[in-house]
Amino acid sequence: MKKISRTFSPVLNNKGLKPNEYKDKYPELDERDETRHLSGIELMWCWYYGSKESPYKLYDHNEKCKLVTEFVFDTIRTNEYYEDGNIQLLRDGNISDQKWYSAIEFFRGVNTDLRENSKQMLIAIYDTYSELAFAGTDSFTDDKGIIDISRYTSTMNKIKEEQADLIEKIERGYGTSVLMSHGDKNNEGQYYCAKYIKSKRH
Repeated sequence: MKKISRTFSPVLNNKGLKPNEYKDKYPELDERDETRHLSGIELMWCWYYGSKESPYKLYDHNEKCKLVTEFVFDTIRTNEYYEDGNIQLLRDGNISDQKWYSAIEFFRGVNTDLRENSKQMLIAIYDTYSELAFAGTDSFTDDKGIIDISRYTSTMNKIKEEQADLIEKIERGYGTSVLMSHGDKNNEGQYYCAKYIKSKRH
């Protein structure tokens, strides 16, 4: 079993997201110009088409459009209505809307390692703040036992002011998630899709 980092993955915590959950789980997608104009099912299609982490990333355009459309609209989509003619256009490799291209380029350009490192940095800052807060005045006491009350007070105030924003950013996680996977990279894509299908049955 190995951990695989993903960004804006339709599989979150080893559970396949429903289209109407996708933007709720990744609120950044509802805030960025490149992605906020599309629905959850449309963004999922763009992720599977454009992301460097997609199991379909190595296919050529036409085959990729066919496979991604089949997976997203025939497997992931449940009760959401979508125009059959538009689905067929995608299946045939016709992406006509500039909004879709913008979303695809956004997903293609996402740097998962950078985002995961940023999340870990924030967690490290939070951990340092926690150590300072729970240590009380110990970190602000000199060798003679004199407490620097001014520095202690200003530090605690800074922690209090930044704590809520820090927690929010950590919880949002820069759109990153971890998938627990078996095997090597050659069967990772197959496992990824199988994990989505299996999670929908529960």
